[in-house]
Amino acid sequence: MTIENQSPPSALKANAIGPTRVVAYTAAMIGPAASIVLGLVVAVSFAGYSTPLVVLLSFAAALLASGSIAAFARRLPSAGSFFTYNSIALGRPAGFVTGWLMAFAYLVFVPAGLGATGSFFTDFVGAAFHVHVNENIFLVAVLLLIAFLAYEGINTSASVDIVILVFEMLVILAIAFTIFFKGGPGPIGVSVLEPLNNLKHSFGNLALAMVYTVVIFTGFESGAVLGEESRNPRRTIPRGIFGSVIVVGLFYLIVSWAEMHGVAPKNMASFAASYTQLQTLTSQYWSSGAIWLIDLVVALSTLAFTISAFNSGVRILFAMGREHMLPVGFSKTSHRHTPYVAIIGTSLFALIIGLPVSLAEGGFNTFAYVGGSAGIAFILLYISLNVGVIVAFRRTYKADFKPWSHAIAPVLAIALFCIPLVGTFYPVPAFPYNVLPYIALVWLAIGIVIAAVLAKKRPEALARIGRIFYEDPITDQTVEGVGRQLGPIPPIMEG
Repeated sequence: MTIENQSPPSALKANAIGPTRVVAYTAAMIGPAASIVLGLVVAVSFAGYSTPLVVLLSFAAALLASGSIAAFARRLPSAGSFFTYNSIALGRPAGFVTGWLMAFAYLVFVPAGLGATGSFFTDFVGAAFHVHVNENIFLVAVLLLIAFLAYEGINTSASVDIVILVFEMLVILAIAFTIFFKGGPGPIGVSVLEPLNNLKHSFGNLALAMVYTVVIFTGFESGAVLGEESRNPRRTIPRGIFGSVIVVGLFYLIVSWAEMHGVAPKNMASFAASYTQLQTLTSQYWSSGAIWLIDLVVALSTLAFTISAFNSGVRILFAMGREHMLPVGFSKTSHRHTPYVAIIGTSLFALIIGLPVSLAEGGFNTFAYVGGSAGIAFILLYISLNVGVIVAFRRTYKADFKPWSHAIAPVLAIALFCIPLVGTFYPVPAFPYNVLPYIALVWLAIGIVIAAVLAKKRPEALARIGRIFYEDPITDQTVEGVGRQLGPIPPIMEG
């Protein structure tokens, strides 16, 4: 039975969104304005005037990795994204570990984002209306709003993301171009691309700065989880991911270049040490009375980021539940074809983790501490995916192998991501940032142990991984009761 625009009751809603909303969803997960305040600030503290260089390097790494994601997404559109891709490329145990690590990375971003959103909304209300509202009230209110949007459907969530994204980028770009047009005391030429133009004139500082510029690109892969809900996913997902990386990457380059142009050399050390860099430039080139607008933009940006992180985490839980890697209840969907059990689970996790940390340490530190542990998880996931592309196109898709796309580009991406991987551990950052990466590594180790136990005692459980993917290129049919457009199992899975 072929159904063109519907989904069986147990599946996500087919054909729910098009390319524009995929770009908005993915770019919102990156959180451009929030990343300027939360991530680029730290990068500047290490890189100084060389910040645009490390942004450019991370931009290149994200583009190269996007090509690897696109290579899989054209063949295996699935809500499982990396979970499904690595299951097929590197084997089912590796697929399980990938899903295990992805669930951790996305889920911890939700309470982290909630903490930051609550903190920034408190700042905005205080600056604009001179009223103090406790940040934890906003944390709970935002969580309820995001859960409601997720239940309504991905189209609703992505529509909110696109409105916020356009607004936040226009405001920040307006500040950047004001600096360019008025002219600043800092460098404007290619000197910002010189490696040793950083605060300590050392390559070690560049590596550490790149940890944070990679983090501000984190989320560019999130559009892959929409493979079952987008129209023509073979085209829409790759274009959406590339589009979001290009849009946000150019945005970061313009803004970081403008910031460096706006700061005099004698003021760079104090500027780099400040956590209110964007607000300082806004006061200098606009007016101190416009600070409330920056607070609003950053609050909305963290809201959009958390919406995307929440929906991505939900879909990973859904995909792993569907393949019995987690309790099968996570795969249950509502009459709106939204995974309501996964939504409830994600909401409870976010509340249980986020609220106590926010009460104890504050919303901003909730993002720094909880979210910081996800950074290395994403770096490892990006490296593993690029390894997976090389393996898959040498074993399974030999006829489609292209040296640049499936060998050279992935190797370059791996090399670029190894820079922040090393920088995460050396030079050793201050406490508690020196501990955060090990939280993710412990989680990874637990996943490896579980996969080994399953392989030995329950091989039939691992055998189910990666069997649900979509859009059969031969029959282009929908199979009722299984999901949207069930395709044949690739040869690598037969053995």
